[in-house]
Amino acid sequence: MELTDYLFDVLPIFIIELLALIAGLIYLKTIKPTKSDYLIVGLLALTFLIELMSIYSPIAYFSNYEYFGFIKDTKYAQNTWMYNIYSIISFLLYSTYFKWKIRTKWHIQLISILLWVFAITSIINLLFTDVFFRTLSVYTDLAGTTVLLFSIGVYHIQLLRSDEILNFKLLLPFYISIGATILSLCFVPFAIYGGFFKSDISEDFIQLQSNALLFVNLLVYSIYIFGFLICLKKKSY
Repeated sequence: MELTDYLFDVLPIFIIELLALIAGLIYLKTIKPTKSDYLIVGLLALTFLIELMSIYSPIAYFSNYEYFGFIKDTKYAQNTWMYNIYSIISFLLYSTYFKWKIRTKWHIQLISILLWVFAITSIINLLFTDVFFRTLSVYTDLAGTTVLLFSIGVYHIQLLRSDEILNFKLLLPFYISIGATILSLCFVPFAIYGGFFKSDISEDFIQLQSNALLFVNLLVYSIYIFGFLICLKKKSY
């Protein structure tokens, strides 16, 4: 794959993520935002920033290190270290977003404990194994997805038991929960395969992963954009 081909492939992802961020900022300006609204838009901003910062690695690789040549044969040649840090932060922020939407005290306390355990064990895993610079952490993705889906599940059960279900189409967390679920479930298989079978990864797998991630990102961030826009005319819950 040439550098221009790679840039052409990832451009739609950058565009849709930027559009989602812009939609989120418009949402914040239009309604009376809560701290959870600021949190989710902040996460979108962080995601877009990480995508921009991490592009140095594929640009270097696909240009045969004509660009960013100083990273060649260093531990920073791959951008996995950056995504390993981002993965922990994003799972924490997504789960916290839904924790703030939950009303039952013991569920809030349980999710708080799970988040602390997840954060501490994920950091330990990065510090005391070789995954930090080598590949994406399978543990972070599996544990983070588990905590996130539990948080989303508790929120959905609460939603089903309340009158809010009558207006679920106007609830931003509903759209965020759909997108976050799709995002986490679709990325985990690739993280597992890449983590355990990195030496066996073929060009076909890379192309499949690229196409799948493109589709997932376009779908998820389109859901976010739709959620922001449809919820513009109501007060934040």
